[in-house]
Amino acid sequence: MRLGILKEKLVRNFCLKTWKLWEYLGVHLVPNHFYWPIGDTRKLEEFDFDKKFPMDGVNIDLELSREIVERIGSYRDEYEPIHVNCGYASNGDGSILYGMIRDLKPRKVIEVGSGYSTTIIEHAMKKNNCGKIVSIEPYPKPVLRDIVSTSANVELIESKVENVDQKIFQDLGEGDVLFIDSSHVVDIGNDVHYLYLHLLPKIPVGTIIHIHDIRYPYEYPREWVLGAKKFWAEQYLLHMFLAFNDSFEVLFASNYYFQNHKEDLVSACVGLDINSDGWPGSFWLRRCK
Repeated sequence: MRLGILKEKLVRNFCLKTWKLWEYLGVHLVPNHFYWPIGDTRKLEEFDFDKKFPMDGVNIDLELSREIVERIGSYRDEYEPIHVNCGYASNGDGSILYGMIRDLKPRKVIEVGSGYSTTIIEHAMKKNNCGKIVSIEPYPKPVLRDIVSTSANVELIESKVENVDQKIFQDLGEGDVLFIDSSHVVDIGNDVHYLYLHLLPKIPVGTIIHIHDIRYPYEYPREWVLGAKKFWAEQYLLHMFLAFNDSFEVLFASNYYFQNHKEDLVSACVGLDINSDGWPGSFWLRRCK
C-alpha cells in the first residue's frame, strides 16, 4: 500500500514538475488518476459502449422527427450533385443540413465551426434566394476562404467563439440558425464551456440550434475512445443542459431517429448507408421560450 502511494506521488510530481516542457513540445503528460479527465482505457475495455443512457427529462417527439425527415427527403435529389462535389463525407448529415436550411429558410445563419458545412449552407441559401451566413472560425480552411472570397453573403470572423462580441447572436430571430460544430471537449474556458454556460441561455427565442457529432442518447463509439483516444464529453453536457429544461425543445436527434427508423432516414438522405457502421450526428433544437 505504501509503495503504491509513493509511486503515485512520484508520478504526479514528475508530471507537474515537467509540465511546461511537455506543453511546449505540444504534449500534456498527465497521471492516470481520477482527478484528471482522461479515462483509464484498460478499464474502459469493459465499458458497454452500446448502451443507451437515460433520457429522463428530455423529450424527443418521434412523430415530429418523422415529419422533418419527410421534408428533408423532398430535397434529396436537389442535394445529391452538391454532395458529390462539396467534399463533405457526412453519413447523412449533409442531406439533413441542406434540407433543414431549405425548409427553414432562415434570414441568418451563424456558424461556430465552419468549412465544408458552409458550402452546403450557402447552396441552400442561394436556392432560398435569401439569407446571410456569418462564419466564426479561428482556423479557416482553404475551402472556407474560397467561399468568403466569392460570395457577398458570407462573412468570416476569424476568432474563437468565446472571444466574439455576444451582441451578434442577439440578431438571431424566429427561424434563424445557430450552427455549432465545436471542439466537443468540455474544458475550462474553452468553446464548449462558453457555448453551453454563456451563449445558449441567452440565445433569442425562436432560434434553431444545430449541434454536430452528437450520438445522443447513445455513447460515443468504442473506436473513437479506445482507438482514436477521443475523450469527448459535449453530448453529456448537452443532456444535462436539456434535462427538465422547458425553454428548449428537441426538433430532431438524427442518430436517435436512425437507430429507430433506419429505412426512413436512409431513403431521405444522400450518403447514408443502412449497412455501414456510420451514423448521422446532427442534433437540432429550438429555443421556444
